[in-house]
Amino acid sequence: MRAIFSRRAGTYLMRLLPLQVYGRLLPREVVGLCYHVVSDRGLPHVRHLYPYKTPEQFEADLVYLKRSFRVASYAELVEGRDPNAVHLSFDDGYAECFSVVRPLLLKHGLPCTFFINTDVLDNRRMLAFNRVSLCLDAVERGGADAARVMAGTAREAGAPVDAFATWIRARIRDPDSGAEELLDRLCARLGVDVEGFLANERPYLTTAQVRQMADEGFTMGGHTRMHWHMGSTRGEDRIEREIVESCRVVAEITGDERVPFAFPYDAEGVDRAFLARVLERNPRVGRLFGTGSLRIDAPFMVNRMLADSPPALGRARSNLPGILSGAYLDEFLRPAGAP
Repeated sequence: MRAIFSRRAGTYLMRLLPLQVYGRLLPREVVGLCYHVVSDRGLPHVRHLYPYKTPEQFEADLVYLKRSFRVASYAELVEGRDPNAVHLSFDDGYAECFSVVRPLLLKHGLPCTFFINTDVLDNRRMLAFNRVSLCLDAVERGGADAARVMAGTAREAGAPVDAFATWIRARIRDPDSGAEELLDRLCARLGVDVEGFLANERPYLTTAQVRQMADEGFTMGGHTRMHWHMGSTRGEDRIEREIVESCRVVAEITGDERVPFAFPYDAEGVDRAFLARVLERNPRVGRLFGTGSLRIDAPFMVNRMLADSPPALGRARSNLPGILSGAYLDEFLRPAGAP
């Protein structure tokens, strides 16, 4: 009991430390922040997956970062300037990166790296988890009949009816799980018109927008072709193709000689020695990015913490101080065996 009390007291005291103290105690080459989308609309293809910030809340983050840190570009990150600088990035290549995020970054003169799933460029295809969100949106609007359709599909797949959304989101990370075919059937049964949504809503970036963002000084990177989890992708050859191909497509659009790559979901389960060989064989591929928060990784890996969650009660004030403090605290506790 005394040990538990001591840990709780120590945790409380550590939360009171200024972020500058954390940075000195746990210096990092860079502190990575990862977002996905910013919007003041309820995006049906995203809103059932995770919460996200409004433009006002994201701009509050930018103002806070300008006041409290040096925000490093990708080029500065590669050069290794100033430990504990912050690097901003967005994953998945949503259209709001151009229409909402880009104008705010230009307004504040801040750099950012955007990682793109190259098969969805120009709205040619839709990522599986976005189709899941559209299905959940259809169930929400369709009432009891739509709920029965989803429940029947869950039973057909041998999945838990009351946790089907969680089950299928986990399954679609693996391209060989068969979940894609199941998801296609569910879309058809619920009347989810994926092709119509792509044509009318245009949820992803276009090639022209990617080229313009690169011309404006933003860094564009690869994020695989269709957002598969690399740890569940069978075979190192397949993993290498996903990395190299998505970086090749981005390089052809932007004209960059080297293109960074971010792992979808995380880079857990991917051997670092193998990744070092991939980089040696493929000089077009630049730094690799994961989502391991502040964890120290291989020299070529930049870890990031997720920053999508909006502040409590919808406030416009930035919640980054709490996100950063929590990440440093987790890193302090992790070697001691705490979650």
